[in-house]
Formats: sequence, C-alpha cells, structure tokens
Amino acid sequence: MTTTQSQGTPQSKRNTAELDRARQIRCLAEAVYYEAKGEPRRGQEAVAEVVATRVASKAYPKSFCGVVYQRSGRSCQFSWACSARRAPSGLQWQRANEIAERVVDGWRPGVAPGATHFHATFVDPSWARVYRRVTSIGGHVFYRQIVR
Repeated sequence: MTTTQSQGTPQSKRNTAELDRARQIRCLAEAVYYEAKGEPRRGQEAVAEVVATRVASKAYPKSFCGVVYQRSGRSCQFSWACSARRAPSGLQWQRANEIAERVVDGWRPGVAPGATHFHATFVDPSWARVYRRVTSIGGHVFYRQIVR
C-alpha cells in the first residue's frame, strides 16, 4: 500500500517540521539583524539568547516567531516589528542567520545568561529599574528578572 504526503505520512510531517524550522530561523535572524546589526558578534548572540530565554519561559509565546512578533495592544516587543523596514541583506544578514540557526537548534551562547530584556545604551527605560543587569555588550544593556 502506498500513502501520499497529503495523508500525513512521516515525509509530510518532516517537510512541515523543516518549513517551521526555517520560519523560526528567519524570525530570530530578523530580530538579531534589526536589533544588533553592526554590533559585535557577542552582542548579536546576546539578542538571540534573550529571545531563546523568552521562548523557554512560561511568560512568553512558545516559539521564536511568537516572541519576536509578540504584540501588546498597539505596540510590539521589538519596535522594528511594527514599522516598515528594508529587506535584510549582506554579511550582517548572513551572520544573523548563522547565529539564529544555531540557537533554534538548541545552542545557547551564554553571553547574557537568563536575560529576558535589553535596551540600547542611549535610552533609559523605566522598566529597567525592576530588572537585574546581566551585562553590557556593544550598544546594548541586558537584564534578567530579579528572583525573590
């Protein structure tokens, strides 16, 4: 007996899983690219690590795309996700994809352990006062929740 892909064979499940993996990599790569393009590699890895830490938390969506494109009312978790932007390209996009692929596959860089938030060094958001600073890399400061 021959089954077709439309009947839910292992092949169609594998194809679906591969498509989802590619989509998750794309979402994370976009976050790394738009948040940390031009930053040192460690800074880009830290951005990816923040998203991965959120995915692992019960307080956030359970996928990279869910975290990256999470909305709160009319605003986005990542400001670039709510605005028009140029298509990513070049070496910075290639690096963002390399980092994203590794992180989606389970690697954690360990450069911002436990961090769930970050901001650019040129801003001073009020929310930063209720988090513990983990590290500063390039143009970003990274924070984790204070455990009591």
